[in-house]
Amino acid sequence: MSIQILVADPSDLTLLGLHCALVGQLEIDDIRTARCLDELRVGIELFTPDIIIFNERLDPAIDVLTIVEELRCIAPKSILLVLGNLADGLLIRDLFACGVRGYLFSGDELVDCIIPAVRLTLKHRIYLSPTANA
Repeated sequence: MSIQILVADPSDLTLLGLHCALVGQLEIDDIRTARCLDELRVGIELFTPDIIIFNERLDPAIDVLTIVEELRCIAPKSILLVLGNLADGLLIRDLFACGVRGYLFSGDELVDCIIPAVRLTLKHRIYLSPTANA
C-alpha cells in the first residue's frame, strides 16, 4: 500500500525530522509539507493525502478543534494526526470525537511514535503517544 502524507508544522526542524523518520520506514508514495494553515489548505487542494499530520498551533489565532472541523470538511477521507503540546485528556477526547485518529504529545520522542501512529491509524485504530496515554 502506497501512502501519501501531508505534514504541517511551523518548524522546519519538525518538518525535516518527520520526513526523515517516515522515509524508508513505510511504503510512502509522497510526503509534502506546509508551514501554516493556508499552505495546508492549498496542499490539500493540490494533493490528496491519505494522512495529514499537523501541529495544533498551526494557526495561533484558531483553536485546534476548529482546524480539525475544517480539515474534516475539505479532506474527509484523510486520517488526521495532531502534534500537540498538551496532555489534557478532555481536549484529546474532544479531538477524537471530532475525527482525529492520533495524538502525538510533543514531549515524547517523535521518532519513536510516528511510525506506530501511522501504522495503527491506517488500520482504523487510534494512537496516543505515551505521555498522552498516561
